[in-house]
Amino acid sequence: MQIKQKHDIVFVCTYFFPLRAFLMPLASFLKKDFSICVIANISTEEKEIIINEFGEEITIYKLPVQRKPNIIFDIKALWKLTLFLKNTNPKLVFSIMPKTGLISMIASYICSIERRIHCFTGQVWVNKKNLPRLFYKNVDKLIVLLSSRILVDGSGQREFLISQKVVAP
Repeated sequence: MQIKQKHDIVFVCTYFFPLRAFLMPLASFLKKDFSICVIANISTEEKEIIINEFGEEITIYKLPVQRKPNIIFDIKALWKLTLFLKNTNPKLVFSIMPKTGLISMIASYICSIERRIHCFTGQVWVNKKNLPRLFYKNVDKLIVLLSSRILVDGSGQREFLISQKVVAP
């Protein structure tokens, strides 16, 4: 990721669909008052679609993050994002999806970025059993611990996360 400018708000997402459906409308609204950067694992064609729909005022960088766990790729992504955030020093980092939530919240915590927001849109661990369920549930707990604010996409999800002791009431 080549840094062109400082950014007020950095949005981080794993892949194209949630970026386009959830983050870009918010980023597009905020671009009037803030310098916005979006970081996602998207292709050149997908980047062009985003630019055509939402304008060139939003800077877009590719960060190769895979949805499935891969310790080597995940450490590389964490390293690259940490360096990026250290160099740009944004006022806020906003993540969506489990993998980018974990990487973003760790990187922004390391960089002492005060405003770290993660939005839960579902839990990977709900349909898992035993050790995988415990592992992924604890990843969500770590995301909560490292975030300064947590958002959810509905009251049912909020109640579920409270009942599962992932977030405090």
